[in-house]
Amino acid sequence: MKFLMLIIHDDPTVTEADIEAAPSHESWFDYAHARRAYDLGIRCDERDSARTVRVRDGHIRVSDGTVNDAAEWVAGVALIDAEDMNDAIEIALRNPAASYGAIEVRPVHSFGGPLIDDPGSHPSPRA
Repeated sequence: MKFLMLIIHDDPTVTEADIEAAPSHESWFDYAHARRAYDLGIRCDERDSARTVRVRDGHIRVSDGTVNDAAEWVAGVALIDAEDMNDAIEIALRNPAASYGAIEVRPVHSFGGPLIDDPGSHPSPRA
């Protein structure tokens, strides 16, 4: 089953001790690869480079910044493969971002489209 890990930074509750206790990124990648649980990761640029796009009543609205003004922001995402939500949480707990930020874990569904691990079913790009 596929899960998305939203990696959140700038948690105002994090302490220096939390940061020092965090496992290394390398150890998490070693663990995730050994389990064959890591499918894809994307690191986002800093939040000040974000633009939020909306269409309301046919009018396009583009604003600077993220969707909300909270101190926390999405720093990246990882697509993982886990047996169930409890297994996905176990994988997330071992990621260093759980110690110095937060990780939101969500099940992923395809809306009827292809899944990432089914390369033969990907449609060709639109012209």
